[in-house]
Amino acid sequence: MYFNYGEASVTLSEKKRLQIGDISRYLDKKEGATITVEGHTDSQGSLTTNDRLGLERAEFAKAYLANNGIPESKIKTVSKGERSPIETNDTEEGHNKNRRAVITLN
Repeated sequence: MYFNYGEASVTLSEKKRLQIGDISRYLDKKEGATITVEGHTDSQGSLTTNDRLGLERAEFAKAYLANNGIPESKIKTVSKGERSPIETNDTEEGHNKNRRAVITLN
């Protein structure tokens, strides 16, 4: 899930909604499976603000997953803030890719 600058919510595409369905089915079938949702930001703003925003993004994803049938007890959220960029923060394209939530199946 990718987010706009300063935002903690997003409208998902049809493809992303189908992926959420796949995750839900996996959790139903796999005993003991859980999800970790990491919230990330670009490097703009303070570390404290970015940590908070990263957590808000992770919590948004958790709420979306829970609203689509995944038990909240199976979802852990964490904020990575600006600490784990996947692209440079020197370009707008890099900023855009770093503002994200990552869902990992455990």
